[in-house]
Amino acid sequence: MEVVFERMEGRRYAIEVHRPGAPLLRMDPAPGFDHYFPHDLQHLIVEEQLGIGDGIFGRLAQGGTASTFHAVGRPGSSSVRALSRERRELSRRNDRLAVGGSPGFGRSERATFIAWYDWLSHCPEIELRTKADAMAATAESTLARMAASERLALIAALPQLRVRVDTVARHWASLGAGQSMAIPWMKAGTKHRAARR
Repeated sequence: MEVVFERMEGRRYAIEVHRPGAPLLRMDPAPGFDHYFPHDLQHLIVEEQLGIGDGIFGRLAQGGTASTFHAVGRPGSSSVRALSRERRELSRRNDRLAVGGSPGFGRSERATFIAWYDWLSHCPEIELRTKADAMAATAESTLARMAASERLALIAALPQLRVRVDTVARHWASLGAGQSMAIPWMKAGTKHRAARR
């Protein structure tokens, strides 16, 4: 699976999900724009690095929509009827995936906030460290509410996660409106590269 993050005019971005043999998914606009690290890009990197397989992007890789993405059709298909059928099937598949619950969604949300805070607090730019200072109390509270095993695993992963976040965030910040970056959905520990489009 490949996830494409497109920077748009103003404080907007969109996401496309390309899965072999499956309809193209899109979210436009996507939530939580940030100049360096928009919210769903945070989720992708955190889930990838922590091996969260039942979070947003794991659910997409399993054929769902994570209840936030919409099918825009298969490449080369222009049939309204076919798109409607694909959307119904995606909705049924997403409902089946959701039946067992998704503890990864909550874990991803908590880890995303901590990873963002951690990266900001280690940045050389004063304005980014100042942003981290404003998040410190919430980060401390979030860590305190985690189960001990989740907290310890996340804290141990932060140095490696910080390196990955820095690479991706700086790449994203270098894009202009209309440019995009593609990131393959990969398991933790695999070599990564993001392509500018």
